[in-house]
Amino acid sequence: YSKSSITPVFMKNEVIPLFKQSIEILDQFPPLLRMISNGQREFDPTPFDTKEVCKRMYRARSTLLIKFDNDDLDESNDIQSVLIEANKIMKQIRPTIKMEVELVTLSGTHITPLTQNIITDIPGNIPIIPNLANDITKQLRDNLLQTVNDVNINIVKFLDKYVNAELI
Repeated sequence: YSKSSITPVFMKNEVIPLFKQSIEILDQFPPLLRMISNGQREFDPTPFDTKEVCKRMYRARSTLLIKFDNDDLDESNDIQSVLIEANKIMKQIRPTIKMEVELVTLSGTHITPLTQNIITDIPGNIPIIPNLANDITKQLRDNLLQTVNDVNINIVKFLDKYVNAELI
């Protein structure tokens, strides 16, 4: 259907790719549910083991953690504590090295960074008021993607701070 010459462009470019992506995501559920039904409850390595390794080995000089205000799975505060502990360990080895951890809290949930633009433009050949429809579409898209844009802005500001410092 997607290769047919009579298929509308928005079906080829928007609907069919979205459908294919959805199938790829759904394909992950059966193995995951099987693992849960077999009793697996934790990741491997465990969160405790991961934190211990990070305390001993994490050496990034600057780290940005992004936390969402409506995220029951978030562990940003714990990770921040682990990284501060890693900094203390590093100072014992190399006292002049400073590791910075920046924590930013944004509105959103655990899956906010996965948000995709699902609002397509109104095809030009549909006889509705085009300017009004496009204005509404743009506003809906902007509202949907605001938090994702906030994430992007924070990451770019963080990187910019260190890239510009290196160039000076």
